[in-house]
Amino acid sequence: LGTISFRGHQNLVCCDISSCGTLLAASDAVTLMLFEIEYEKDEDGNMTIRPSKIKLQDSLAVPCQTVKFASRETLICATLDGPINVIRVDERDDDDSSSEDSGRIGRPSFDASPAQTIRETSMHDFLFPIQTIATSSDGLWFATSRGAVGSRDTRVYRSQGNKWEHWYSLPAFEAPVSTVQFRTQGDGVELILACSNFTSYVFGVTGKKLGSWSEGIGFPATENMPKDLRYSHYYPTRCVVNPASPKMFLVGSFGSFCVFDTSRDLPKYCKTVPPSHVRGRKRKRRKMSLDGNDSSSTESNCTICLRYNGMLFLDFISDNEMLVVEQPWLDVVETFPDALDRKMYGS
Repeated sequence: LGTISFRGHQNLVCCDISSCGTLLAASDAVTLMLFEIEYEKDEDGNMTIRPSKIKLQDSLAVPCQTVKFASRETLICATLDGPINVIRVDERDDDDSSSEDSGRIGRPSFDASPAQTIRETSMHDFLFPIQTIATSSDGLWFATSRGAVGSRDTRVYRSQGNKWEHWYSLPAFEAPVSTVQFRTQGDGVELILACSNFTSYVFGVTGKKLGSWSEGIGFPATENMPKDLRYSHYYPTRCVVNPASPKMFLVGSFGSFCVFDTSRDLPKYCKTVPPSHVRGRKRKRRKMSLDGNDSSSTESNCTICLRYNGMLFLDFISDNEMLVVEQPWLDVVETFPDALDRKMYGS
């Protein structure tokens, strides 16, 4: 559809687009930027985009580590300094003729204003910025994680009218939390988190306790996870849920992803796809499941996919339809500068 280029010497740190596709937030190491995206069709029926920059107050235009839209009206920003800024985005009144944003890229039809500033207090606040923000599909919950080891590192917040309040903090885990994600189970909301060693947990948000799947595995769960994951060379970077199968969730890294089915028990070993991949772990004999029986039927509960490598993005775009964006290593090598010194052999 189009490309938005940012002028300057700073690389982008994070970005997020609203679910309706009309708002885009991005931050570099200097400032936070917010854009309205309009979609237009030309005479030939081709779709193009027209961005309009929304002016932010100085207190909001601060560098952020991660940003996330809870809804079209609410943007949650984790700043590099520690506080969480909640920004309210409302449609501009038609009678408002004053605008400092008119110019080359158009005049936005939205106004941004500060709604709330949340200041977390713990020993890790001054050591690690918030690395991950996850929001629920109904826009009533969001969770933050700093990627550290200790209690109060992962926190859950819920919406109370126009304000967000701290709901509870998760306990300390055996490894740093790499990614978190919400999913809807019936009438309740659950939080899925994956640690850096691929150990995964499911928590009931409203009940403030472990989900039934994690209770069956035990806490801590590292020793009960499949051996293929415990000895993996990767670490999780994302967690996604298939809208058509909410009981299943997917934990992905740069070089692989693993699919879990919370309606079934974990096997001792995972199934690998493709089965004879060069990066797959070789086994000398057929492995058995936890009860000692043939694990061919239960291995599908934990499936590791090695088909993709160098993944930059992975998420579901509809029921049973997933989008994967890869970065080929040859494209990365082409960006390297010429060698300053190269030894010549045979001369």
